[in-house]
Amino acid sequence: MKNQIRTIILLSASALFCQNLTAQNVKLSGKIISPNSDSVFLQYSERGESGWEVIVLASDALNKQGEFQLETSLDSAKSVMFFDGLEATSLYLLPGDDIQLSLHTAYFDETIRYYGKGAERNNAIAALAIVGEMNSSSLAGLDEKMDTTALFERVDEITMKVQNTIDGYEELFPEMSTVWSGKKKQAEAGGKRQKAGIVFKRQFNKLKEELVGKKLLEITGIDLNGEELALSSFKGKTTVVDFWATWCGPCKAQVPYLKEMEEKYGSEVNFVSIGVFCKEDEWKEMAEEFGFEHNMFVSKENGKYTEQYMVNAIPRYMVIDKDLNVISIDAPRPSSGELEKLF
Repeated sequence: MKNQIRTIILLSASALFCQNLTAQNVKLSGKIISPNSDSVFLQYSERGESGWEVIVLASDALNKQGEFQLETSLDSAKSVMFFDGLEATSLYLLPGDDIQLSLHTAYFDETIRYYGKGAERNNAIAALAIVGEMNSSSLAGLDEKMDTTALFERVDEITMKVQNTIDGYEELFPEMSTVWSGKKKQAEAGGKRQKAGIVFKRQFNKLKEELVGKKLLEITGIDLNGEELALSSFKGKTTVVDFWATWCGPCKAQVPYLKEMEEKYGSEVNFVSIGVFCKEDEWKEMAEEFGFEHNMFVSKENGKYTEQYMVNAIPRYMVIDKDLNVISIDAPRPSSGELEKLF
């Protein structure tokens, strides 16, 4: 019995010793030029019972020179994000890493540099982010009148080049095989999105040609009292339409600018706030908080009204003249200072 107890104790001590050997501190320090906020974070996301949750491993306040020091303990490799309060970048950390980072927020991804133990693999990840941006820019610069088949071939060529680049990095850093596999899937999915974007853009440009200068395609919903409301009822004044949703951060960020415009031009222009892609009760509560004079809700069941204008991303703004002729179905955002030029 004594020998059995002794064996259990030895095994427990051995397990604890091995655990102490594998769990090591990871350090990430550095300097940020022109910081976006006063703190930085080392974090990752995991799916919980209520959805995706952000787990913060370490955080630190920047000093006056924009310097920081983050430290956490890891017992295995981990993919994480470095977040500066506005933008983020991916890292792959191993126990014992001691990495120094430098960046300038004016060109966030382009200026990230890593030094120290663990720097090489993370510089490779950073380089792939730049490759992605370069590819997007090269596609954006192509002639919009170029044949769709030729454009798709260009997208496939770029996707293959990215995947070949990832294969090269995988040979250098085989311990990150799961990361590289994910990057290749992202590249493939990105190529499909680019093709879909090309098709959408061409269809949308055609729709603009068809609708601008023509009579409004009717949109019907309900107002805050639950009464039926038609967009055509605003005939007699220029009308600015704002498509938004309760969950849309960029939509809500534009509200103060739109409110300011309503206060300035409200006697001459109708500002119609239309809630889409969200729940009616949540829309009503938030719309009342925003306090616009004219509010409408279009349910998902009435999606035909948004589909006819190809509203698949928000915020979106439209401008209609006093006679219900369409001026723009893709007007500038209120914050741009360009929207009022269409009144």
